[in-house]
Amino acid sequence: MPPPVDTAPAAVRTPRPRDTTTAVPERLPRNRALDGLRGLAVLAVVVYHFEPDLVPGGYLGVSIFFTLSGFLITNLLVSEWTATSSIDARRFWARRAKRLLPAAFAGIAVAIAITLVAGDGHQLRTLGGDVTSALAYVANWHFIAQGQEYGASFESPSLLLHFWSLAIEEQFYLVLGTAAWLIARRARRRRAWWILTGAIVAVSVASTLWFSWSDDIDRVYFGTDTRSFELAAGMALALAVGAVLPARLRRRDPDGDGEARTRLLVTVLGAAGLTGLVVAMFTVDDRSILLVRGGLPVAALLTATVLLAILGRGPLARALSWRPLVGLGLISYGVYLYHWPLMGLIDTDRTGLEGAGLFAARAAATLALALASYWLLEQPIRQGRWKLTPWRVAP
Repeated sequence: MPPPVDTAPAAVRTPRPRDTTTAVPERLPRNRALDGLRGLAVLAVVVYHFEPDLVPGGYLGVSIFFTLSGFLITNLLVSEWTATSSIDARRFWARRAKRLLPAAFAGIAVAIAITLVAGDGHQLRTLGGDVTSALAYVANWHFIAQGQEYGASFESPSLLLHFWSLAIEEQFYLVLGTAAWLIARRARRRRAWWILTGAIVAVSVASTLWFSWSDDIDRVYFGTDTRSFELAAGMALALAVGAVLPARLRRRDPDGDGEARTRLLVTVLGAAGLTGLVVAMFTVDDRSILLVRGGLPVAALLTATVLLAILGRGPLARALSWRPLVGLGLISYGVYLYHWPLMGLIDTDRTGLEGAGLFAARAAATLALALASYWLLEQPIRQGRWKLTPWRVAP
């Protein structure tokens, strides 16, 4: 599951002349419905991993995360570019490291410990390479080189297999952050951002078509190039949102029939998009040829309609603001990081549990560790309550 980006949408405007006194916020105001969507996505992935027969297409939660992340990170960068006509690359990477690395290192440590305690011979033999690729954020290419089949990943899998999606996210951040910095130095129009988005889409479509000829589901599933369409769909929405969804539409009490009709249309599209995603989660399994025949791009477009409806603050946004979903979304990064290695430790052989009992034990352990990580590790570091120094870690 891709890591969260703590931003909310901002309108894209023509940049003003550079003003070094303009403050650029660490993150934009939080949108609870976006957290709810994040919670729904991680719930789908976890249920799919714990009980694949129950939600055979739960892996599409990762696709939701990719599109959501592309949308949010583009908003963050374009907001800074709009405010200052520049991109502070060092600050951008510092924010990403502060947000992502502490929990990622903890997740890798948990996976190593469980592998050493409970891993089989294959998991122990491949542990070194798995850890190295996870730390370097190239896990997806590592598993492609190993010939990993995602559909067979429940049979003696690496306890770091789930880092494949985090690797794609980080590679995307590297490309987008660098490109955004170059755009800010060389370009003064939004057209350059659209060219970048179009280039990413073109690469993704070309790669997907190439590998679809051989029906190579796993290469399409794990590849950065083939999954970049989902991220680019979020980018395109972030760039278009200022024109497609004007500020007056985002008011709770819009004036005029035109705005009301637009709000209704956006709500209907979003509801249809969410319905399509949920139906696919229950019907399209991980070996379906639909994955390499346009299924993942379609999931990205459906997610984009949900995001658009969320920005309209209509009924769908209120539904996704349901407190349990929002709470799960807030800790979704930790849930994703820890649920997979814990699944390797909490199994029937060690616990004697099956079915609902085993599911409940795994879910409880995952939530407990994710909450501890969120309150004791992630939040203190993000808020500056823990400061790392060469000599000590001080609260």
